[in-house]
Amino acid sequence: MTSPLSFRLFKALKRVTLTSSLCLMLFNGGLYAQEVKSVLVNHGEALEPWAMSLQFGQTKIENKQAKTTKSSLVASVSDGDVNAINFVWRPRGVKNQWGSEDKSVSTLNVINSQYATDLTTASKNMALLLNLRINKAPNKHVELSMECNWDWQCRSTIPLKNMLKGLPQNEWLNVPVPVKCFDDGNFDLSKVTTPFILYTGGRMDIDIRSISLITLPEGAFGC
Repeated sequence: MTSPLSFRLFKALKRVTLTSSLCLMLFNGGLYAQEVKSVLVNHGEALEPWAMSLQFGQTKIENKQAKTTKSSLVASVSDGDVNAINFVWRPRGVKNQWGSEDKSVSTLNVINSQYATDLTTASKNMALLLNLRINKAPNKHVELSMECNWDWQCRSTIPLKNMLKGLPQNEWLNVPVPVKCFDDGNFDLSKVTTPFILYTGGRMDIDIRSISLITLPEGAFGC
C-alpha cells in the first residue's frame, strides 16, 4: 500500500474552475492552467469507454439512479444540481457467503470494460481530479483504489478519510489525487482498467460532477 496522501497538499486547496479542456488551480498563491487529458465522468455521467456502476458492475447506474442490497449505497440525481450524481453510503451489515462484510455493496466504480489504459507516464505529473461536494463527511475509513487487468488481486489503495474530513462541506471543490500515489512498486500502471474505486465502511454523502485526468505543475503535489 502506498503512503497516505500528505495533508499539507490539501491545506493549499482552493476553489477551482473546470472546463472541458482546462483546469484553473490556485496553489500556494499561484494560478496554474492545467490541461485536462481525459474525462471519465462529466455532468454526473460516465463517458465511453468508461462505465460508472456500483458493486463492481453488478449494479448498473441508469438515469443517475441505482442502489445496492438493503440500500447500503444509493445513487440518485443530486438535490439542486441535475449535472451531478449523489452517493449516500449507509452500512446495513450485509454479509458475503463467507460470513464477513460484503464490501462490494458499498463500492462505487468507474470501469473500462473495453481496454486497459497505460498510466505509467501519467504517474509522473498527472492526477485524478474529483469535482465533488461533501454533504456529510465520512465517519469511518475511506479507500480509493485503482485496479489493473480487471483483476481484484491487482489493486493499489490509498486512504482518503482524513483528507475528506478536512475539506469544507457543502461546497463544490476540485480535489486532485496524484496518480503516483498509487505507484507502490507492485501495481501495474501500464494496464489500468478501473482507475476509480471508492469504498467506505461507514456513512458518507457526496455529490460528484466529474472525474478527469489532468496534468499537474511539476513538483506541486506529493503523497
